[in-house]
Amino acid sequence: MSDYQQYLEEKSRIDGLLSKGFSIRYITENLSGAFLEFKKEAQDGSFETDTVHIQTADGRKYFSVKYIEQQASLQ
Repeated sequence: MSDYQQYLEEKSRIDGLLSKGFSIRYITENLSGAFLEFKKEAQDGSFETDTVHIQTADGRKYFSVKYIEQQASLQ
């Protein structure tokens, strides 16, 4: 798979979770890439989480922008 195709899949996964009301809660970066933990509170007070592994440079740039937008909207 090409890097561009992989980036499109990462972007789609991030956008899908954000559109479902998830927010980025934790970012862990290491030599394998970045691991994003998304979290969403359910109506019953429980939490739902999902993790996305980002491996491409473009994917890292994309989630960085989305995280900055998320933080700006909280202020």
